[in-house]
Amino acid sequence: MLSGPAAGVIGAAHVGRACGHPDLVTYDMGGTSTDVCLVRAGQFAMTTEGRVGTLPNRVLQIEINSIGAGGGSIASLGAGRFLNVGPQSAGAAPGPACYGRGGDQPTVTDANVVLGRIDGSRFLGGTMPLDAAAAVRAVDGRLAGVLAIADPVKPTSRLIRSISP
Repeated sequence: MLSGPAAGVIGAAHVGRACGHPDLVTYDMGGTSTDVCLVRAGQFAMTTEGRVGTLPNRVLQIEINSIGAGGGSIASLGAGRFLNVGPQSAGAAPGPACYGRGGDQPTVTDANVVLGRIDGSRFLGGTMPLDAAAAVRAVDGRLAGVLAIADPVKPTSRLIRSISP
């Protein structure tokens, strides 16, 4: 189950033990989901309480928790003007606004560019420069501006900065 994320957990647990950090949280963000797993004393938990969609899955598997919020997940304002992330995705084409392929919806990747967590000049080893101005336009134009909390001094969103850890 979850072969890619499971392999990541196994590899991270091994590297963590080898580096003297046996306690860690693995984090695997894809385009539409994010998978996390707790590793304690170099070991990850196993469970038979999995699900495939809404159906129970009792196969022994690594205890990985998944949420429907990956890099391409679109952020929007829902009822009551609450921030929602996903399940809609910008996909790879057009993708996040920062990809410069015509996407204009704010995504998790756009938020990370706005926050400076992703360096747009070094994305994919510098082979795919990101358009930070497009990310700012999407985040401010569709979220912060609508909520009237865009920062008039800096072209970055106070909304995104306020929800960041």
